[in-house]
Amino acid sequence: MLKWAAVHNVELIFIEPGKPAQNAWIESFNGRVRDEFLNFHLFRSLPELRTAAYEWLDDYNTVRPHSSSAISRRRSSSPVEGTRKTGPAGPHFRAA
Repeated sequence: MLKWAAVHNVELIFIEPGKPAQNAWIESFNGRVRDEFLNFHLFRSLPELRTAAYEWLDDYNTVRPHSSSAISRRRSSSPVEGTRKTGPAGPHFRAA
């Protein structure tokens, strides 16, 4: 990464240790991944993990509401836009 940044004249700016609020969005997302995805699955293979992760991420990005959900609803004609599937009963969660 450092070599690529130097070749492309990109300055890397990292979050200071112990300062997660400097990028609160990713901290929130990481918490959701842990709480809503990783804690509900027991993966037996890397392909199984990848498939489940793509399904969860698609649900996260397209179905559930976000802070910009009003904008998302205006752009979408989907009847399920703005709804949220939660808990282990959702279609992308299965008992371990």
